[in-house]
Amino acid sequence: MDLLMLKSFFFWSSIINIGLLLLSALIIKIANEYICHKHALWYRLPHETIRSNLYLMLGCYKLGIFLFSLVPWIVLCIITK
Repeated sequence: MDLLMLKSFFFWSSIINIGLLLLSALIIKIANEYICHKHALWYRLPHETIRSNLYLMLGCYKLGIFLFSLVPWIVLCIITK
């Protein structure tokens, strides 16, 4: 696997993951009450705990995208110039 293919892989991986992150954030924003209600029924948790865990999950996913997709793509862009 050459550097150009790796660069393309990390670019498209970043695009797809950012798209999924935005879609997840939009769904959580629009259907927050529904999501909290369903999870409260399943796990017997208060709504505030569920909301904070949802935003924690989004933050961890964003950090993972940054560390494992964007940073390698940026590094490959720098070294292939």
